[in-house]
Amino acid sequence: MPNEEDQMSFDIWCDLLERELKIALEDLEKIRKSGKPQAKNTCYMLRAALGNARHYLSEIQDSLEN
Repeated sequence: MPNEEDQMSFDIWCDLLERELKIALEDLEKIRKSGKPQAKNTCYMLRAALGNARHYLSEIQDSLEN
């Protein structure tokens, strides 16, 4: 059974992951609505959000292994 500190850490990583995925979905919506020239800048933001989400998912996986 995980201790309270481990559970808090897990919950924080889950919250961060959820936030980044929401940002990524918002960026994707902007890309769909914008024209091709404007979409390029938003794609960079989408990549950043997905990169952060990937990191947070990795942290979650690590916390589940411990």
